[in-house]
Amino acid sequence: MIAVITFVCSIGNVPMAAVLWGSGISFGGVLAFLYADLIVLPLLDAYRRYYGWRMAAYIFGIFFLTMVASALIMDVAFTAVGWVPPPNPNIQAEMVEFKIDYTFWLNIVFAGVAAYLFYLNRKHPMYHEHRHHAHHEHGAHG
Repeated sequence: MIAVITFVCSIGNVPMAAVLWGSGISFGGVLAFLYADLIVLPLLDAYRRYYGWRMAAYIFGIFFLTMVASALIMDVAFTAVGWVPPPNPNIQAEMVEFKIDYTFWLNIVFAGVAAYLFYLNRKHPMYHEHRHHAHHEHGAHG
C-alpha cells in the first residue's frame, strides 16, 4: 500500500525499496513494494478512464493478489535457500555518496545514446510525417 499511495515511479521505487529494506521491512515486503509499481494511483486512474470503474477495480484486485502471493512465495523460497541478503541500515548514506565508478560511466554512455535518439527524433519526427502522409491519403480517397 505504501507504493500505491506514494507513487515514487519506476525510477524511484528501487532506492525507496532499499531504504525500506534497510529500515527493517521484510524481504517479501520489499518485493511487493517493487511489484506494486503497476497499481499506483495514476495508473489506476488511467485504468478507470480507459476501462471503467469495474474493470479498474478488477485489475487492481488481480494485480494486488498476484503481487502479494508472488512476494510471499519469493520470500519463502529465498529464505529457504539462504539467498536473502542481510539488511543494511546504512544504505541511505551509501546511496547519496557520489563515486566515479562503472555506474557513472554507464550513465554517461546512455545519456549520450538518449541525446542521439532525441536528436534523430527532432531531425526526422516519425509522428508528424505519418500524420501528414495519412492526411494526404484521406484527402485523395475522400
